[in-house]
Amino acid sequence: MKFFEAPISSHESFRAEITVRKGKQIIALSRWKTTPDGPKRAGQAFEFGGHRLAVVSELLGAAAGVVSSPLDKGALNEPAR
Repeated sequence: MKFFEAPISSHESFRAEITVRKGKQIIALSRWKTTPDGPKRAGQAFEFGGHRLAVVSELLGAAAGVVSSPLDKGALNEPAR
């Protein structure tokens, strides 16, 4: 298993874990907290096949564009392109 972390605060981070199941790469995105007992996953994980990474990246990029720009009416309900 490989994993990559991006800190979001002094005691939390996002983690991308890459595992192999039945010969296929699986990516799990999750949030982790630092506890006295060590890192612990907090909440749900979003899992998808490695071959879908480009589409998931595009989706997150589109969401980041909406979140970082001023909201206008209907911006969140526009169909995907």
